[in-house]
Formats: sequence, structure tokens, C-alpha cells
Amino acid sequence: MKDKNIRAKYIVVKMGKKGARVITQDNEECVVESLEVEKVVDTTGAGDTFDAAFNISILEDRNVERALQLATVASGLKIMKIGGISSPTLEEVREYLRKKKPKVICK
Repeated sequence: MKDKNIRAKYIVVKMGKKGARVITQDNEECVVESLEVEKVVDTTGAGDTFDAAFNISILEDRNVERALQLATVASGLKIMKIGGISSPTLEEVREYLRKKKPKVICK
């Protein structure tokens, strides 16, 4: 029998051009702006890229703010490439983050 008291640690809502929102198990709410890109080429796989980057960031003990920034940049860079498997490399994401970080507001 499943335990009905199990709760999600994070609820993530991706909102496309409006960014993303996370609510934690402690009811902290964080919102990140979307990444402004020069030209959208292909959005295929952008959500998967966001999810993978967010999840790996959390698993590596990063806080929600940093995880949102990494995920937002990864998915933003992804949409400038064609194809569902053309995600950016971790180095490309880190290079972007060294120059500029998306704004995150947590309450």
C-alpha cells in the first residue's frame, strides 16, 4: 500500500516566455524570468532540457535559485539550436552564467 503522506519536494511550473515557478515542500515560492534570446530556432526538447538541468542541480545540492538559473539558461540556449537532441553543453551553460544570471525572486 502506498503512503498517502508522501509529498513532493518541489513543484515546478514552466511558463515559456513568462519563465518558471517553483514551490518547495516548505512553501517557499521562487520565480525565474525567462532567458531573452536573439532568435528562437526550435523549441523541441526545451522542457526536457529544463527538467534535466533543474533535477541535476538539485541532486548536486544546489539551492533552488541556482537550479532555476541553470535550468533557465540551459533551456534558453536549447531553443537557439535545431532539433530535439541539440541541447547545450554544461560548459556553454556555465559560460553564459559567468556573464549573466537570470533574475530569481523567492518568497
